[in-house]
Amino acid sequence: MIIALVKIRILHIDDNIAFLKATKLYLEKFTEHFQISSSPSVDDALNKLQENDFDVIVSDYLMPDQDGLDLLKILRNSNNDIPFIMFTGKGREEVVIQALNLGADFYLQKGEDTKSQFHELVNLVEKCFEKKQTEKALRKTHRQQKAQFNGTPVPIYVYEKQGDNFILVDYNAMAYQVTKGMIEKRLGIKASTAFKKYPSIVEHMRLCYENKNALTDELEYTIPTTQEDQYYSIHYAFIPPNRISMGVVNLTEIKERETEREKYLENLMFLSKTAMDFIVLSPHENIYRYIVNKINKKIVEGSIVGLASYNKKTNTFVTRAISGLGKNLKKIMSLLGKNPEDLEVTLTEKVLKYLSSNKLQKIPGGLKELTGKILRPRIAKKIEAVLQIGDVYSLGFVHNGEIFGGVIILTQKGEELKNREVLEAFANQSSVALLRQQALAILRESEEKYRNIINQLSEGVIIAKANPLRIVFANPAMEQIWGYSPDEFTSFSSTELLNLLYPDDREACLQRFQKRLAGKELADHFEFRGIRKDDSVIYLSTTERQIDYENEKALLAVYKDITEEKIVKKKLEESEQRLLQFVEENPLPILIRNLKTKAISINAKFTEILGYSEKDFTSPDKWLEKLYPDPDYRKKLLTLFEQDLKKLKKGKRITPREVKIVRKDGKTLDFVWRFVNVNDELCFFIGEDISHRKKIEEVLRTSGSRYRTIIESLNIPVHLISKDYRFILVNRAMYEWIEKIGLTFDPIGKKLLEVFPFLGQNIIDEYDRVMDSGEILVSDEETVINNHIYYTETQKIPLLNEKEISGVITVIFDLTDIKRVEKELRQKQKELKVQRDELESYTSRVAHDIKNKLQIIRNYNDLIQDSHYSKKIENQIMAIITFLDNLLFLAKKGEILGDIWDVNLQTLVSAIAEKLQPLSPGLEIEIRDLPVINGDPVTLQQVFENLIMNTIIHAAATKLVIYSEKTDIGYKIIIRDNGKGFSKEKLEKLKESLAKKDYTHLGLMIVQKIIRAHQGSFNIESSEGEGTVVILHFKEELQSSPGK
Repeated sequence: MIIALVKIRILHIDDNIAFLKATKLYLEKFTEHFQISSSPSVDDALNKLQENDFDVIVSDYLMPDQDGLDLLKILRNSNNDIPFIMFTGKGREEVVIQALNLGADFYLQKGEDTKSQFHELVNLVEKCFEKKQTEKALRKTHRQQKAQFNGTPVPIYVYEKQGDNFILVDYNAMAYQVTKGMIEKRLGIKASTAFKKYPSIVEHMRLCYENKNALTDELEYTIPTTQEDQYYSIHYAFIPPNRISMGVVNLTEIKERETEREKYLENLMFLSKTAMDFIVLSPHENIYRYIVNKINKKIVEGSIVGLASYNKKTNTFVTRAISGLGKNLKKIMSLLGKNPEDLEVTLTEKVLKYLSSNKLQKIPGGLKELTGKILRPRIAKKIEAVLQIGDVYSLGFVHNGEIFGGVIILTQKGEELKNREVLEAFANQSSVALLRQQALAILRESEEKYRNIINQLSEGVIIAKANPLRIVFANPAMEQIWGYSPDEFTSFSSTELLNLLYPDDREACLQRFQKRLAGKELADHFEFRGIRKDDSVIYLSTTERQIDYENEKALLAVYKDITEEKIVKKKLEESEQRLLQFVEENPLPILIRNLKTKAISINAKFTEILGYSEKDFTSPDKWLEKLYPDPDYRKKLLTLFEQDLKKLKKGKRITPREVKIVRKDGKTLDFVWRFVNVNDELCFFIGEDISHRKKIEEVLRTSGSRYRTIIESLNIPVHLISKDYRFILVNRAMYEWIEKIGLTFDPIGKKLLEVFPFLGQNIIDEYDRVMDSGEILVSDEETVINNHIYYTETQKIPLLNEKEISGVITVIFDLTDIKRVEKELRQKQKELKVQRDELESYTSRVAHDIKNKLQIIRNYNDLIQDSHYSKKIENQIMAIITFLDNLLFLAKKGEILGDIWDVNLQTLVSAIAEKLQPLSPGLEIEIRDLPVINGDPVTLQQVFENLIMNTIIHAAATKLVIYSEKTDIGYKIIIRDNGKGFSKEKLEKLKESLAKKDYTHLGLMIVQKIIRAHQGSFNIESSEGEGTVVILHFKEELQSSPGK
C-alpha cells in the first residue's frame, strides 16, 4: 500500500481546462497524498518535465498539435520510463493496443460515472507508483548485491549448471586481482577441465547443487596459480536456479593470524594477571623481586634482569633486585667484591638519556657504558665472559617527565631480545605499581599531616549525612565560628542541627542540602545566617559538594564567617543611601553623570528650575542636546567640560563655568555649573540660576541716574564704594548680610577697611583695578569671621557718571551653602571610596587566603592519587579554586583588559568550540562568518568559553549557532541554542542577579564585566522550551586602544 505521508507527484495533461481543474480539485480533496500539476498541451507538459520531477503521468489521447501517443513516444525514445496512464474518452481498440505497445502502463476510458472513474484512476496511480518504487528498490538491491559481491575480500567464482557440466560464468574483483586478470580468459571453461587434477572440487559442486545448500571443503589444496603455492579452503553455496558460487579462503594467512592472536591473548592474560597481582600484593612483599622474576621467567627467558631505583640528588642507579644469575651469583660477587644487588652506579648523560625515553633502548657500549667508572674495564669484560652477555638493554621508569627507576636486561650471546611490546607494557604496569607502593608509604607518613592541615584551616569544614541528618566530622575551626566543639557537632540530633540555623533561613538551607545530596547543579556560593552558642547571629558563606563517605552519599561543606564583610557592605549601602538622600533633598539643582555608562540622574530641584525629568534624557548625550540645542555652542561647551574633568581627576581646582541653558519651556537661563568628582565613575554638576544676577549687572551698568532706587530694591547684598573707598550706599539685603556674619555697626561713611579690616590691602588693590580699567571684576573669597568660614563671589562693577567712574557698585553672592554641598559631597566620596576599598580588599584577602590553603591541601592530595577519594577531592579543590579565581577577577579594580589587537572571532571561537566539543558529543556547534573586532584576545576567549560551557552544562541543547550582524558602530554577536531555555520568572531573576552583582552567576558576571570593558553591552533572551539567545554588542574600533 502507498504510505499516506509520501506525496505522489502527478502530471495531468488534457486540453480541456475545466476537466483539468475538476480532476485536480477532486483528487487532492479526497486523496491527501496526491500532488497534481496540470498541463493543457504536450509542449507545456514537456517543459514541466524538464523543470520538475514527477512520479506518474496521466494523459488524454486526443489533443491539438500533438496527442497523448506522441508524448508517450517522446518519453520512451528518450529512455524515460516514468509510469504512464492513458485517460481518455476514446476507447478504440487500435488506440489501446498502440498505447500499450509504446509502453503505457494502463489505459482508462472516461465515463459518465465520475466517482467510479476517479476511484479507478486513484487505484491505477497508486499501482503505478508502487510498481515504480518496487522496481527502484529492486535495482538498488541489485546494485548493493553487486557491490557486496565485488567488495568481498575473498575470491569468488560463479559456475552455472549446463547439462552435465559446470561452466565458469562470473567472478568478483578479488578473483580478478588474485589471478592477475587471467580469470577473464577462462570464462566459459568447464570445472572438470579447470580442476582436472582435483576431481573432488567438481564432486562438491555437484553435491551442493543437488542438496541446494552450502558446503565447505575442509581439505587443503595446493593450487598452482601465478602466485606461490598456498593452502586454501573452498566454500560452496547454491544460487537459485542453477548456479554455484565457490569462495576461496587463504588458510595460510588465517593460521598465521590465529597464531599471533593466541600469542596476543596469552600476553594479555599475563598482563591482566600481573595487574591483579600488583593490586593484591602485600606491602611487606618485595615488589622489586616480584617484577624481575616475572620478566625473567615469563617474558625474556634466559636473560638476566635487574631492577634499580634512581636517586636524583646523587644521580645514581641503586640496584634493588636481580634475577637469572643462578649458579653464577657467587662468581659475580667474587668479581665485584659485593652482592650485585647492593651496587650503585653513577649514570652518564648518555645512559640517562636512554632511560628518560621511557622506551626499550639498546646500550651500544654494553655493560661498560652502563656501569661507567664503577667497574674497571677488565672486571666488566670478565663479568661479560662469565655471564655470556650479548646485548644490554635499558627501560626507564618515568613519571611526569622525571626518572625514578628502570629495568636492565642482559641477553645471552647470539640470542635476540623477544616480546619487546609485552616487556614495555609490563614495565609500564610495574612503574605504576612502584609509584603506588611509594605513594602508599608516603601516604601513611602524610595522613597525619594532611589531617593537621584540615584541622588548622580557618574555614569550618564538616561532612554531613542524611537519613537522619547528622554531622560525622567537624574541624576545630567550626568551634571558632559557631562556639560548639567538633564533638558537640557530631553528637547533635537533626533537630539540634536545624536550631543552629536562623529561623528564616532554615527551609532554604535544608532544601539546598537535599538538592546537593541528589546531585543537582546549584550556584557554588550560598549565604545564610546562623546562631552561635552565645545566641549571637552570624553571617556565613558556604560551598559544598556531594561525596561518597563510608559507602553513603554525604555532603562536604566549607563555611566562612562573613559577618565582618556584611557589616562593611551594610555601611556602604547606608552611605550610598545617605548620599542619594542628600542629593535629592538639596536646595540646589544637581545633575549626576556616570562617566563610564554615561547614565544621567537629576534631583527634584533640577526638575523644578529647568522643567526636565530623567525621562527627557533617554540616551547618554540627550541632556546636552536638550540643555544646549545650538550644536556649535554645545560642541564648544563639551570641550570645556572635558578639560574641567581632566583637571578634577588630577586634583586641581577649577573655576565655576557660566553657561546659557535652555529650559524645557524654551526659556534661556544664565547658569553656573560647579563640578565635584565623587569617584572614578560619578561626576556631580551643581548648578545655580544666575539670570537675576546678570540682569542686575546690566541694569547697574546702564542706569547710573537710577542706581540708588534700584540698589535699594534688590534682595541680594549690594553696596556702593566711593573713589576714596567709603561706603556711600548700602541696601537692606546688605545690612541683613552684615548682621548674618555677626557685625552690628552701620557702615555708611566709614572706609572699607574700617568695616572689613580682615580683607586686607588686597581688597583696595581690586577696587583700584576696577576704577582704573573700567571693567567688571569677579572674584571668589574664603573669609573667616568670628570663627566661621564664609564663601562668597563678589562682582565689582564700575559706576559711570558722565563718562567718568565715580565709584564701584559691589554685589555679594553668598556661596557658603554651595561650598558646604561641595564639601559634603567630597567627604562622602572619601567615605564611599574607603568602604569600597575595604570591601574589595576584604574579598580579595579572603579569596587569596582560601586559595593558599587549598593549594596546600592539593599538594598533599597529589601524594595519595590512588586513594578512593583523591580524584573526588581534586575535582572539588579545582571547582573551589575556579570559583575563587572568578571572585578575584570580579573584585579586581581598574583595567581588566590587556593589549588591544585586531581579533579574528571566527578563528578564536572555532578553536574554543573544537576544544570543548568532546565534552558534549551530542551538541552540534555551528559558527558562521564571525568578524574581526578590536579587543583583548585573552579576555574575549574567557567570554566565549564561559558562554559555550554554559550551553554544554546547563542548556540540554542539541544545536548551538554563533553568528554576527553588522550594526552602525560595530557588530552584534548572537549565540543561540535550542535547549530548555528559561521561564520568564527565572530570566528576570537572572537579570536581577547580574544587575545587583550578588555573585550567584559568576560566569555571566565575568562575561558582563569583560564586555563592558570592551565598551560593549550584553543581553540575554530566553523562553522556556525554546532555547536561549545571548547577544553581545561590540564596537568595531575601541576608543583609546593601546595598540594593534
